[in-house]
Amino acid sequence: MTTALDKLKPGDRFSCPMCHRNVTVYTEGVHRGGLRPHKADRRGRENVGGDCPGRWFSPFRPAFPQYVRLWGLADAIEDVRRVHGKPDWTPEPMEPGDLQKFVLAAWPQADRFEFAPLTGELRGLTFAIGPRSWRFVAPDSYLSEEFSSRGDAADALYDYLHKMSQEADRG
Repeated sequence: MTTALDKLKPGDRFSCPMCHRNVTVYTEGVHRGGLRPHKADRRGRENVGGDCPGRWFSPFRPAFPQYVRLWGLADAIEDVRRVHGKPDWTPEPMEPGDLQKFVLAAWPQADRFEFAPLTGELRGLTFAIGPRSWRFVAPDSYLSEEFSSRGDAADALYDYLHKMSQEADRG
């Protein structure tokens, strides 16, 4: 079965959600379908004139995880509510297998996944993007910032899950 991703040509261009420029995409490899690195222009949300954080965004992968990576959880939720006409929408808590799918939609090059349970049903996931960039994802779709080691990411995930469980106990 042939998909739109299989029909990509080197000159195909797609709009970047961050700077709104039309950019060519990778046609093969782990970044296949993702936008190539490019400079942000004056219409961009941030980093005008510098490297645009919209690189690797793919119109062929689910948008929500990628928007969480680009804008943060609150803005990604707001985008779904506004653009898709779902004013009360919030992401459902994710199971461990869904966490990995979520991460791979945001970063197809992610690897070295490790589940980190807190207690009971609260579990998160640490993962690597390259040799020195570690992050975590929580069941509420939260994606962390970058850490230099898996231990730092796991400690931060534990703290995040601990705060989540305390808020759930109060609520």
